[in-house]
Amino acid sequence: MVEVVYRATNAATSVYSTAYGQAIEDRKAALAAFLERHGFHLDTEVYARDEGTDRVVGVRNSHPDVTPYGWRVDRRHSDAIVPNLRTRHGKKIDEQLAGIPHANGRKFLPGGMPDHCLAGHVLMHPSVEVLDGHLFVGWPRELPEKIQGRIDGTVWREIPLSTYHLAREAAEVEEAGRG
Repeated sequence: MVEVVYRATNAATSVYSTAYGQAIEDRKAALAAFLERHGFHLDTEVYARDEGTDRVVGVRNSHPDVTPYGWRVDRRHSDAIVPNLRTRHGKKIDEQLAGIPHANGRKFLPGGMPDHCLAGHVLMHPSVEVLDGHLFVGWPRELPEKIQGRIDGTVWREIPLSTYHLAREAAEVEEAGRG
């Protein structure tokens, strides 16, 4: 639930969109190269574990009867295979997976906006949306004053929740009109 919302300037939104868009393209290219190098179809599903990095750890095994050399069936997902770290080849595969870049939009927030925050004993992560050409960042509660002091006021403005909800509704109406 969003309680506090900031909106970025148009210039900051453009910088964010460019950087995040490039990160997504870099990740897609790295995934495609990895899948091709290991003989998987380009539309093969990949598995990631959220360890703060969304690191790719394995792929869906399209041939459950056969586990390729250097791979093993994942303990958590029986339809997934992960590198077998008991083999040299599996360790090399794991290194290659670790090299696939992460495309977390929160990492590209401009103007001192944090990608996470510890408030009291609560670790918070913001919601990030681009609506009608504006970048919005929502937090579940007020940020500590120390953090607020680091946010560049020329880039970010705290806005009323009603303004944010109007932008969301307008985006939803526009999306429904296209669908």
